[in-house]
Amino acid sequence: MRAKATRIATSPPLERAVALRILMAETLADNFAAFAKKGWTILHPHRKLAWSWHYDYLCELLTLVKQRMLLRLIVNVPPRTLKSSLITILFPVWMWTTSPEHDFLTASYSLDLSTEHSLARRSLLQSRWFRSLWGDKLRLEGGRKQAAQFMNDKRGQMIATSVGGTVMGRGCDTAILDDLLSAAQAVSNAERTTANNWIDTPLRSRLNDPATGAIIVVMQRLHELDPPGSC
Repeated sequence: MRAKATRIATSPPLERAVALRILMAETLADNFAAFAKKGWTILHPHRKLAWSWHYDYLCELLTLVKQRMLLRLIVNVPPRTLKSSLITILFPVWMWTTSPEHDFLTASYSLDLSTEHSLARRSLLQSRWFRSLWGDKLRLEGGRKQAAQFMNDKRGQMIATSVGGTVMGRGCDTAILDDLLSAAQAVSNAERTTANNWIDTPLRSRLNDPATGAIIVVMQRLHELDPPGSC
């Protein structure tokens, strides 16, 4: 790294700018915490991020998911602790910097919430910052840029759905289940059963490769038999 930095410092201005861009892209693609901190400023330019030790820990766990050293992950944290931004929005975009062919399926208790996450991911992918660093790695396909589903030119997809939503014909390499129950739904045995059955039956069958497919469940605990308690 020091030798590379020395070469950049002694290069002509244009070559130096190109080399710095490449170095920055490689550094952020290799470090999820660093990517997340910068990605947050792109998504929320007027909101200060107070980084905490548990964000570093979550970044380490998500890096293990990317490396396929961890295939099942349950994250139980309270609301407003960056869980959706870090895991559901920033993590899939980060994975595409090195694995643009990767397929994601994300789900929440409502399609509106899941679509909101999808729009945030697409916004980051289309940002000037992202395109300046990884525009040569991938670009979004013009034919499928819907709010809840889009694809890049390397055939990687990001699909957003909801509990009970159809996933037939749609496979994924990583499924991210973010808040599969609302606080109001958690007190209903019928709603809990619907969410748990949806994970057990249609969702698990959607992994492209059951041996390497990953499932991440993230939500606050709401009941002993909520999805984290039943997985």
